[in-house]
Amino acid sequence: MKYGRDFDFTKSFTQQFDALLKEVPALSLLVKMNENCEYVNACGNSKNCYLIFDSDFCEDSMYSSIIKHCKDTIDGLHVYFCEKTYNCVNCTESYHLLNCYECDRSKFLTNCSKCSGCEFCYNCANLVNQKYCIDNKQYSKEEYEKLLSQKKFNYNYAPSLMRMNYTVNDE
Repeated sequence: MKYGRDFDFTKSFTQQFDALLKEVPALSLLVKMNENCEYVNACGNSKNCYLIFDSDFCEDSMYSSIIKHCKDTIDGLHVYFCEKTYNCVNCTESYHLLNCYECDRSKFLTNCSKCSGCEFCYNCANLVNQKYCIDNKQYSKEEYEKLLSQKKFNYNYAPSLMRMNYTVNDE
């Protein structure tokens, strides 16, 4: 009641409400049940996160917004149920994605967009349930590994939080 006021019938409600809002302290952060999370807001049930916003149940993630149930996610936006993603937008239920857009239920994708159920693809778009593709062309496992090794990719440029290891192994 420290900020309580009597209603003044000579002034409009909106005028009085505006004055009241300017005097009452506003909630600055909305965080709950986090562990070792610095500079987060609208974040809950997360661990070891840094600069994430509107996120829940995340671990070892940073510089992301609207991520849920993610682990090792960096620079993500609208990423859900993913692990080891870097610079991804609108991705769900995926593992080891790098620079991907709207990919779901996939793993080991790089520079892909709108791929679903794919594995080990590089620079692909609009693929469904494909494996070992480069530029939307499918290769055998051996050809895929050989082509990628010739390109000499460096997947370890991401922070030490998330070490990319893109060797092909069928588990």
